Amino acid sequence: MTTKRTETSFPDKIFVSAKDKKTKTQEITIVYNFIGAFDFNQAIHQVKKEDKNRKVGVI
Repeated sequence: MTTKRTETSFPDKIFVSAKDKKTKTQEITIVYNFIGAFDFNQAIHQVKKEDKNRKVGVI
């Protein structure tokens, strides 16, 4: 049995790019059915920025 919360937290689509022969990596894009595509790089950058601001006392 699924609840309303679990029904809205599943990925809608997952896209996997072709492997980059030089770096041997692949880009993965996950599109969630409740927020759309989530940019992990942007989120990581935002968290690092917030951590840096906290260290120097900027609110």
